[in-house]
Amino acid sequence: MKNFIKLIKELKKTPRGKGILFFSFYLVFFLIIAIVARLVPNKPIVTDNIENEEDIISIREVNGYNYNYKYTINVDNNIIYVNGMKDNEEEKFTYTVNNIDFDYYKSGTLYYINQEEVDTPMYLNIIDNIDLLLSNSYYDSVVNYKSGKQVLRYQISSSTISNMLNSKDLDIEEIPNEIRVTQNNDRIDEVEIVLDSYCSALNICLNNMNIKMEYSGFDTVEEITND
Repeated sequence: MKNFIKLIKELKKTPRGKGILFFSFYLVFFLIIAIVARLVPNKPIVTDNIENEEDIISIREVNGYNYNYKYTINVDNNIIYVNGMKDNEEEKFTYTVNNIDFDYYKSGTLYYINQEEVDTPMYLNIIDNIDLLLSNSYYDSVVNYKSGKQVLRYQISSSTISNMLNSKDLDIEEIPNEIRVTQNNDRIDEVEIVLDSYCSALNICLNNMNIKMEYSGFDTVEEITND
């Protein structure tokens, strides 16, 4: 340490030495800034509140028709898992409820187990109609992150959802439900639907209902057949 202080004092005696100290100081300064910038969490930097019809997004238009997916459906902490793959109008997935697995094949809007047509599994009618829900919701806000990630927030009334999914109007005091769409690198990798108000109004749940939809493996799924 003494040698370092002595070196500093010697450098201060000449113009060249002062120049070396000056540039060394700024080099260390910017190096510290760069290190701190890398350590700072990926916090949001912009939040907008705009109501604009053009901001309504379509999952199908962005993600296309070929990907893997994982759905987590949480109703009053009772969880259903759906893990599957999609290629155009064909899908294969495992529907897990109470630790029991059910293997499904889907073609268009029809569901099959062991090549026999069956009813739509519980709550999947909501997921099947996500683009319809989004097109009938209103844009609330967007949060942009330094990494390029973008989270768009939408709100939709329980009456609107019920009318679309059940052809039934609700006469209730409305608390909007929320849809959050996370977009990364021009793909949507997560959609979260918070349906506490809707599920309570229809007595589907006691307190809360949340559906998380995760997408990955875009354009990597091979042909799917019902065999």
